[in-house]
Amino acid sequence: MGSTEALRAPQGCRECVLAPGQAEALVALSANAGWNQVAADWRFMLEHGRGVGFVDAAGSPVASAIHWPVGERLDWISMVLTHTAWRRRGFGTSLLQRCIDAVRGAGRAAGLDATELGRPLYAAMGFRELYTLSRWRL
Repeated sequence: MGSTEALRAPQGCRECVLAPGQAEALVALSANAGWNQVAADWRFMLEHGRGVGFVDAAGSPVASAIHWPVGERLDWISMVLTHTAWRRRGFGTSLLQRCIDAVRGAGRAAGLDATELGRPLYAAMGFRELYTLSRWRL
Protein backbone atom coordinates (compact mmCIF):
# COMPACT_ATOMS: atom_id res chain seq x y z
CA MET A 1 0.00 0.00 0.00
CA GLY A 2 1.42 3.35 -0.97
CA SER A 3 1.33 6.28 1.40
CA THR A 4 -1.20 8.11 -0.77
CA GLU A 5 -3.73 5.27 -0.75
CA ALA A 6 -6.67 5.58 1.60
CA LEU A 7 -7.00 2.94 4.24
CA ARG A 8 -10.15 0.93 3.76
CA ALA A 9 -12.22 0.86 6.92
CA PRO A 10 -14.40 -2.23 7.30
CA GLN A 11 -17.59 -2.53 9.32
CA GLY A 12 -18.44 1.17 9.47
CA CYS A 13 -15.14 2.22 11.03
CA ARG A 14 -13.23 5.22 9.80
CA GLU A 15 -9.57 6.13 9.63
CA CYS A 16 -8.34 8.98 11.79
CA VAL A 17 -5.17 10.79 12.76
CA LEU A 18 -4.59 10.21 16.46
CA ALA A 19 -4.05 13.30 18.61
CA PRO A 20 -2.76 13.79 22.16
CA GLY A 21 -6.28 14.77 23.24
CA GLN A 22 -7.41 11.19 22.57
CA ALA A 23 -4.96 9.73 25.09
CA GLU A 24 -7.60 8.86 27.70
CA ALA A 25 -9.72 6.96 25.15
CA LEU A 26 -6.69 5.14 23.74
CA VAL A 27 -5.83 3.64 27.14
CA ALA A 28 -8.65 1.14 26.47
CA LEU A 29 -6.62 -0.34 23.59
CA SER A 30 -3.49 -0.91 25.66
CA ALA A 31 -5.54 -2.24 28.58
CA ASN A 32 -7.37 -4.64 26.26
CA ALA A 33 -3.98 -6.00 25.16
CA GLY A 34 -2.79 -6.35 28.76
CA TRP A 35 -0.20 -3.60 28.31
CA ASN A 36 0.64 -1.06 31.00
CA GLN A 37 0.53 2.24 29.11
CA VAL A 38 -1.38 5.04 30.79
CA ALA A 39 -2.78 8.22 29.26
CA ALA A 40 0.48 10.11 29.90
CA ASP A 41 2.39 7.52 27.83
CA TRP A 42 -0.04 7.81 24.91
CA ARG A 43 0.06 11.61 25.16
CA PHE A 44 3.87 11.66 25.11
CA MET A 45 4.10 9.44 22.02
CA LEU A 46 1.42 11.41 20.17
CA GLU A 47 3.01 14.76 21.07
CA HIS A 48 6.37 13.61 19.68
CA GLY A 49 5.24 11.43 16.81
CA ARG A 50 2.39 10.72 14.47
CA GLY A 51 -0.43 8.30 15.18
CA VAL A 52 -3.02 6.76 12.91
CA GLY A 53 -5.97 4.65 13.84
CA PHE A 54 -9.48 3.48 13.26
CA VAL A 55 -12.51 4.42 15.31
CA ASP A 56 -15.91 2.75 15.31
CA ALA A 57 -19.20 4.46 14.49
CA ALA A 58 -19.39 5.80 18.07
CA GLY A 59 -15.89 7.31 17.81
CA SER A 60 -14.21 4.76 20.11
CA PRO A 61 -10.72 3.67 19.09
CA VAL A 62 -10.51 0.13 17.71
CA ALA A 63 -6.94 0.16 16.32
CA SER A 64 -3.80 2.27 16.50
CA ALA A 65 -0.20 2.68 15.37
CA ILE A 66 2.32 5.42 16.14
CA HIS A 67 5.76 6.27 14.80
CA TRP A 68 8.07 8.76 16.44
CA PRO A 69 11.72 9.78 16.05
CA VAL A 70 14.31 8.28 18.36
CA GLY A 71 17.39 9.57 16.58
CA GLU A 72 18.57 11.35 13.46
CA ARG A 73 17.67 8.49 11.10
CA LEU A 74 15.38 6.17 13.07
CA ASP A 75 11.66 6.22 13.83
CA TRP A 76 10.20 3.78 16.32
CA ILE A 77 6.88 2.20 15.48
CA SER A 78 4.81 1.45 18.54
CA MET A 79 1.30 0.92 19.86
CA VAL A 80 0.29 -1.26 16.91
CA LEU A 81 -2.86 -2.46 18.59
CA THR A 82 -6.25 -3.76 17.54
CA HIS A 83 -8.99 -4.36 20.09
CA THR A 84 -9.68 -8.10 20.42
CA ALA A 85 -13.23 -7.65 19.13
CA TRP A 86 -11.88 -6.19 15.86
CA ARG A 87 -8.85 -8.40 15.13
CA ARG A 88 -8.20 -10.38 11.92
CA ARG A 89 -9.76 -7.69 9.69
CA GLY A 90 -6.61 -5.98 8.40
CA PHE A 91 -6.48 -3.02 10.77
CA GLY A 92 -2.99 -3.75 12.13
CA THR A 93 -1.53 -4.46 8.70
CA SER A 94 -3.02 -1.27 7.21
CA LEU A 95 -1.84 0.95 10.04
CA LEU A 96 1.61 -0.61 10.19
CA GLN A 97 2.02 -0.11 6.44
CA ARG A 98 0.93 3.51 6.80
CA CYS A 99 3.65 4.07 9.42
CA ILE A 100 6.31 2.30 7.34
CA ASP A 101 5.42 4.40 4.28
CA ALA A 102 5.63 7.65 6.29
CA VAL A 103 8.98 6.72 7.84
CA ARG A 104 10.51 5.65 4.53
CA GLY A 105 9.05 8.71 2.80
CA ALA A 106 11.02 10.85 5.24
CA GLY A 107 14.22 8.96 4.37
CA ARG A 108 14.39 7.29 7.76
CA ALA A 109 14.61 3.68 8.98
CA ALA A 110 11.83 2.01 10.93
CA GLY A 111 12.37 -0.04 14.07
CA LEU A 112 10.00 -1.71 16.51
CA ASP A 113 9.82 -4.31 19.23
CA ALA A 114 7.39 -7.17 18.77
CA THR A 115 5.17 -9.13 21.09
CA GLU A 116 4.52 -12.77 20.29
CA LEU A 117 1.20 -11.74 18.74
CA GLY A 118 2.77 -9.13 16.46
CA ARG A 119 5.92 -11.02 15.47
CA PRO A 120 4.39 -12.92 12.50
CA LEU A 121 2.92 -9.73 11.02
CA TYR A 122 6.19 -7.83 11.36
CA ALA A 123 8.22 -10.70 9.85
CA ALA A 124 5.83 -10.91 6.89
CA MET A 125 6.37 -7.18 6.31
CA GLY A 126 10.15 -7.51 6.18
CA PHE A 127 11.27 -6.79 9.74
CA ARG A 128 13.93 -9.07 11.17
CA GLU A 129 14.96 -9.80 14.73
CA LEU A 130 18.10 -8.12 16.01
CA TYR A 131 17.75 -9.15 19.65
CA THR A 132 15.11 -10.37 22.08
CA LEU A 133 13.50 -8.56 24.98
CA SER A 134 11.96 -10.03 28.09
CA ARG A 135 9.04 -8.32 29.77
CA TRP A 136 8.78 -8.90 33.49
CA ARG A 137 5.91 -8.27 35.85
CA LEU A 138 6.06 -7.82 39.57
